[in-house]
Amino acid sequence: MMHPYSVSIESNERARVPIIVAAVSVAIATILNYASVWPSRDLAIWLSAPSVFGVYGVLWIYLDRVAWRLRPVRLLLGISTPIINGVWDGELRSSLESYSKPFRARLTLHQRWTTLSVFLEGQDVYSHSLIGALRELDPTHIEFSYVYVSERKPRNAIFSEFRHYGTCRLMLKIPATGRVEEMDGSYYTDLERHTYGTAKFSRPV
Repeated sequence: MMHPYSVSIESNERARVPIIVAAVSVAIATILNYASVWPSRDLAIWLSAPSVFGVYGVLWIYLDRVAWRLRPVRLLLGISTPIINGVWDGELRSSLESYSKPFRARLTLHQRWTTLSVFLEGQDVYSHSLIGALRELDPTHIEFSYVYVSERKPRNAIFSEFRHYGTCRLMLKIPATGRVEEMDGSYYTDLERHTYGTAKFSRPV
């Protein structure tokens, strides 16, 4: 299930872009109004009012789901939220194994401009995100953190450790395109399990 995620980036795009979309929606609705042939101009004024909201809704859905990832749109609107959606392959190393044994894992990120979901699957476990955040450290590095709930696959489940919560923090290096290719960092679990480890992911070649 996708959920909102916070973005702490110097560009302040989350506050600026909706205003730009609203202004463009008014302009488009006005043009459509004058381009239409109405039997009465007074009627046209009343009918054009909801069309602004309709145009805004269409533009917003398209921007949120697709357009925000397009380079011309990112440059025009000043969007700098990193593009991390997609499938990532990588490995985890746990303090339980003294970091000596790598555990292969696949991370699947579904990302829109305002919502995302993170699903991780390993050999014995899987997890999904509850909340997430992107925080700018400097112009080329952003920290991606999310809180997750993890469960063991049924064939490996032990009742006492069937379900636990944790936090993962990953460092992203931002290229000019905005599409991140690698990320690495660490994770730790709740006080009941009190384990921690490293995580490293990259996009499949």
